[in-house]
Amino acid sequence: MPRGLFWGILRLIVLTAVVPLLLLLVALFTPSYRLRPNPLPLLFIATLIGIALALIIAYVLYHYIRTRINEIQAACTEVSQGRFNVQFTPARYQEVNRLLFSFRQMGEEIRQKTLDLEQKKSWLAAILNSLQDGLVVLDPSGRIVISNPSFQKIVQSNGVAGKFYWEVIRHPQLSQYIHGLNQDNPGLTREITIGTKTFLLNAACADAGEKIITLSDITELVRTAEMKRNFVLNVSHELRTPLTAIKGYLETMEDGIDDNNRRYLQVVKQHTDRLIGIVNHLLTLSQMETPGFGLELTLVDINKIIREVLPIFEPTIKAKGLQLNLHLPTDIPKIMGDSIYLEQALINLLDNAVRYTERGTITIAIQHINNRLHLLVQDTGIGIGKEHLPHIFERFYVVDRARSRQSGGTGLGLSIVKHIAALHNGEITVESTPGVGSKFTLILPIANE
Repeated sequence: MPRGLFWGILRLIVLTAVVPLLLLLVALFTPSYRLRPNPLPLLFIATLIGIALALIIAYVLYHYIRTRINEIQAACTEVSQGRFNVQFTPARYQEVNRLLFSFRQMGEEIRQKTLDLEQKKSWLAAILNSLQDGLVVLDPSGRIVISNPSFQKIVQSNGVAGKFYWEVIRHPQLSQYIHGLNQDNPGLTREITIGTKTFLLNAACADAGEKIITLSDITELVRTAEMKRNFVLNVSHELRTPLTAIKGYLETMEDGIDDNNRRYLQVVKQHTDRLIGIVNHLLTLSQMETPGFGLELTLVDINKIIREVLPIFEPTIKAKGLQLNLHLPTDIPKIMGDSIYLEQALINLLDNAVRYTERGTITIAIQHINNRLHLLVQDTGIGIGKEHLPHIFERFYVVDRARSRQSGGTGLGLSIVKHIAALHNGEITVESTPGVGSKFTLILPIANE
């Protein structure tokens, strides 16, 4: 209890007890009273006076405390209704004044925090309204907590707050994605179609169980990509036939041409082969990017693929005087994949290694690490600068264009390898140092037999 209030109450209690006692002592020593032998009536009167004083004092205390409590209660009501400018009547005791001052200070802090919260709420509303992507926040039960106008436009409904998401958008695939969100799987990115439009869905699960979903309209991007893919596919098909015919005629002309013109014919043939390679690679990429494209998955022995591919490069390796190192353990488990595309990936990696290595070694190795198969193709060639490494898997990206044209490179081989790795739920990595060589690692999951 505060010290000032404590001593005030103690004084009142002492006053209540001492006054009747003093009256009794005065009466006992009064000469007229000493003639009476029985003190009980006087004691009874003194007790009644004490009780009356105690009741009066208790009522005064009760009225004082209740007045202050009512004043604080009214102040709490004012604060809860957003009126923070609360005034109190100064109290007699400093402790009570400090309590009232602390309450008034707390009200001011609440007022400031409320203003900050309102400002941030206004900012949030402005941000949500300015977003072109649809955004919705669901509570753990699937009820819509927040949504922006873009989302309401997607579902063609304005009053969505408080409703379950399946009441405003019926989409089995979306429901599957939402139900799959949890603490073990806190985020996902998927492409879904709603009505006639295609959206990129990004979803995340908060620690408290809320699910935040954004829908980005990529209809035009998908349509443009499809047009581009169809254009490349059609052009590649149209080019392949005349290029094959040109190559056939060039090979026929080789037998009847003189030595002076043979070198010109060889240049034309070299560029024709390069064009045919580009067309074939473009067709391969277009096929892999076609919606609905699927691999023909079987159990694949990667050792067997390597030994089937090596004869293609052995003449070039011998002609350049390169050394071929093989590290192929026989106990490597099989992988689930498409043997044709895995063979294509290995051909592309080996083609790069042989093409850009003039002396030294070509190394092919297989490792089994953490239930994943690592296929390494390493060379001691010219290497790749670190500024080029982030881009070498992009289409038509060439580190040295003059050398690439001279060697017949298309700039599509590594892009195809990356696509093949992704289709097999794997990845491709590269380590390289200029003048030292490069190491490409194709990482693929082991089949669960």
